[in-house]
Amino acid sequence: MHRNDKIRNTLQFYYDSICKKYNEDRILGVFLYGSQNYNFDTEESDIDARAIFIPNIKNLCLDKQPISKKIKFEMGECEIKDIREMVKMFKKQNINFLELLFTPFCILNLKYINIWENYFIYNREDIAHMDFIKAINSITGQAFSTLKKKPLTGKKFANTVRVYDFLNKYLNNYSYEDCLNATTDPIFIPNHKILLEYKTGKRPVTDDIVIDLTTKIHLFKDRAIEQFTKEFAEDDLKLYNKCSQIMNDGIIALITNDHINFDFYKEFPYTLNNRNDPSGNSYVSHIIKEINELQTIFKKYEEQRKENK
Repeated sequence: MHRNDKIRNTLQFYYDSICKKYNEDRILGVFLYGSQNYNFDTEESDIDARAIFIPNIKNLCLDKQPISKKIKFEMGECEIKDIREMVKMFKKQNINFLELLFTPFCILNLKYINIWENYFIYNREDIAHMDFIKAINSITGQAFSTLKKKPLTGKKFANTVRVYDFLNKYLNNYSYEDCLNATTDPIFIPNHKILLEYKTGKRPVTDDIVIDLTTKIHLFKDRAIEQFTKEFAEDDLKLYNKCSQIMNDGIIALITNDHINFDFYKEFPYTLNNRNDPSGNSYVSHIIKEINELQTIFKKYEEQRKENK
């Protein structure tokens, strides 16, 4: 079976299996994550995914904990994550979650496609660049943690090389999709086949090459933060606030399954804010209030539209 067909069939199987266990109306979709998204997989690579769960109003009002669960399958693993937790990871600029916005492999619930595309996919480049400092700290922190592990396997070393290449492309304004793609302008080990040989254990990982990679990541981090502080700090804050608002709006639209036409949404300057919550997440009471406000606005709009006919 062709690689891409195998991935799609596996994701469909995950989706169908999870929908048998949970109400399909509560599943946004199943998204591939891992090596296939980076063109960094081998024939032996597992097919791992994340299923995004949408809580209902009852869950929110009863203050139920966001779901987080892993289900193992023969072909790989599927982690079920609450949409609110996913957005938290987006705000932290976690590369392992942001890739969900860029994977070409996903099974989406038709009920939510328009909302997902209008709020999240349409704004994905901004969301993936909404906090430069968090992105650099998150990704370099992940790299340093991996490089300290003993023994350092070829797979972990190769993945850290891929992350280093990602960082360099990210700083040089590549699209996020190209940053994720391990075959696009690799730097540390330009030959992609050689890097895969490290990953599969065909090449030994020496102390010297690990020290070299660690040093380069330290130097990169210092240079990147210095450059950002001088040039982009003010613009980055504006972008962060804009993306936080869009994602908060998106969560509410998904939870309420709001069918208002997106052009109407743009026309009507209805906005949410972060309610002085440092994490940027709306509390349940605020969500309920905002649902009521949105319904009131929509009713007024409908009345005005009828009067104008």
